[in-house]
Amino acid sequence: MEDDEAGENDSEEAVIGFSSGLAWLVIMTVFIAILSEYVVDTIEDASDSWGLSVSFLSIIMLPIVGNAA
Repeated sequence: MEDDEAGENDSEEAVIGFSSGLAWLVIMTVFIAILSEYVVDTIEDASDSWGLSVSFLSIIMLPIVGNAA
């Protein structure tokens, strides 16, 4: 009997509304875009100073360092 009652109330109320969810999506997208530009600039500078290719740093070193952190 309790399982039947629990099954009837499967719908949950939204934690945040559509407009606030959309606002958070836009804010986080802009924030990630800014941080991505910083990462790309840092990789290009490291490539120049270390004498390694950007591809090597991006494909090999960045995932290794990211997993270590």
